[in-house]
Amino acid sequence: MTGSGAIIEGDRILTNAHVVLYASQVEIQANRAGDKCWPRCSPSLRASISPCSRSRTPRFFAEHRALVRANSLPRITDAVYAYGFPTGGNSLAITKGIVSRIEFVDYGIAASGLRIQIDAALNPGNSGGPVRRR
Repeated sequence: MTGSGAIIEGDRILTNAHVVLYASQVEIQANRAGDKCWPRCSPSLRASISPCSRSRTPRFFAEHRALVRANSLPRITDAVYAYGFPTGGNSLAITKGIVSRIEFVDYGIAASGLRIQIDAALNPGNSGGPVRRR
């Protein structure tokens, strides 16, 4: 399975839980043309955060800056951009949409949280990619 993710503070990569949940090995690649690196994995898995938090290639995080997180939630109808590497392409895909729903839900894997639904076009491989407000 492939998915997208975003580098966040603390040299971590944020993605969707289903992208890494049953993985026996996780490879990280900055883009389809880039080199892959294999992170050290911790035994615990937290929802939406890869169990592999630090790369065995220290320069990976030195060469790729963390995204700045928003300090407030979007509102319904706010314009957003979704970023990811969907299957079948070699470059970053960016699609535009709006926030169509915000709700607190039970995810069914002993976790619950906020779900923000958008209507931007997404394809397999986009899962876990970041979304930013316009």
